[in-house]
Amino acid sequence: MSTSPAPLTDALDALADAARAAGLDAAQARAEGEALAAAVAEHMKGSFARWSEQTGREVSAEAFMEAALSGRRYRTSPTPLASQLLAGQPATATPYLDALTDVAAAAATLGVPTAAVLLQGYTGLIYTLELLAALLGLMVLSTRAEVRALLSDLPLAAPEAK
Repeated sequence: MSTSPAPLTDALDALADAARAAGLDAAQARAEGEALAAAVAEHMKGSFARWSEQTGREVSAEAFMEAALSGRRYRTSPTPLASQLLAGQPATATPYLDALTDVAAAAATLGVPTAAVLLQGYTGLIYTLELLAALLGLMVLSTRAEVRALLSDLPLAAPEAK
């Protein structure tokens, strides 16, 4: 895997080269790689901007999400070109599959993983823990004299007495 400032660009170039060497369409391989990369990185903060830059596109969350949507199936099953190689030329599939692996690894560096990425399938628990952390933070802050003074100075409407 590349250590350059644009590891996804390098991985996609290597994927296109591996496709060409196996007699496949390099542009289609690159498109599949871009979709896979978007799917891998879709839940990471900031990934769409880096994905756009490293795929040579204008920064667009919409294009990123469209690619991620089309690439989600590649997280659990082979791409069409990988399937084609495995079915017809299994001996030449290894370099191409290695290049796809490098694309996925590079995509994992595009953003900051969130708790949703680390704990997939536990979204409700994640939101509950985030709310609990916020409430605990507010409770701690409300015990500080400076915060209490600030709160007492706020012009809050008092309920009218009857």
